[in-house]
Amino acid sequence: MKKYLWWFTLCLLPLGLAGCGDGDSEMPKNSDGTNVEDGSSSNNDPEELPKLADIGIVNPVIAMTNLSFIYNDGRLTEVFSGPHYYWLFGSHPLSIKYSYQSKDGPFYVEYQNIERNEEGFITYVERITHGQYGDVFASATLTYNEGHLVKEEGRSGDTEWVIEYEWSDGNMVKVRYRDEVYRFDYGENEYLNPGIFIQFSLVNAQTIFDQELYYYSGLLGRPSKNIPIGYYDYYTSHDFISHVLNLSYDPLEAHLDLVDKKLSGSTKGYHHHYYFEGSPTIYSKE
Repeated sequence: MKKYLWWFTLCLLPLGLAGCGDGDSEMPKNSDGTNVEDGSSSNNDPEELPKLADIGIVNPVIAMTNLSFIYNDGRLTEVFSGPHYYWLFGSHPLSIKYSYQSKDGPFYVEYQNIERNEEGFITYVERITHGQYGDVFASATLTYNEGHLVKEEGRSGDTEWVIEYEWSDGNMVKVRYRDEVYRFDYGENEYLNPGIFIQFSLVNAQTIFDQELYYYSGLLGRPSKNIPIGYYDYYTSHDFISHVLNLSYDPLEAHLDLVDKKLSGSTKGYHHHYYFEGSPTIYSKE
């Protein structure tokens, strides 16, 4: 049993939506030793968390901005931020829980009645939010194609939502949410993705899983093959905001820093920090 523990004491990560390359010449493997190129998974137990190797991630994220990740036998089991925020992922039964201790008392979220497809990805889930003013119920149906999340249809009370994800050559290229469209630019695919899901944190949409960290459980599909270099937020059919993602990577620290900057307006950028187990290759020309 091996655990990876990194501690960060930064502020709470803001809520949001938040093939793959691993730097090695060998094809990524499932936990049973078979290749992942055909979209198959070795996880046949519907009540067990998947191993990240089953979705092609061989250098998992062990810390992200202000979050720390704990793995057990290649499976994500816990994420935490400071002393008050915890996300727990469990097997037998399969469970996902979030808890927050505030000055007004505990606040926690439970995901239940989880259904999965043959690849082990969640296709239906219910969420109960227990708060100071009572419980709030939500549910969602998720659809996949070639191991990638392509659609989420959700409902909470009188609110319904649909999010559509479009993929091309292993990369998420477009997201549609209501009247808003996000388009991602990968340049010449110069940046290999060791297994981050940053696109989900860049899209501002209502979703059943409201933080990027949930996607590192291996329960919500495979990551993109490459890391985007920018994106466009079309808030109308003709008006958009251009963003550039400035990337820097320190292989000695296995630290990836992505700075999200608007090309107009404010010059300040928001930093997305990722630390990996091992030292994955990021630059495809190396």
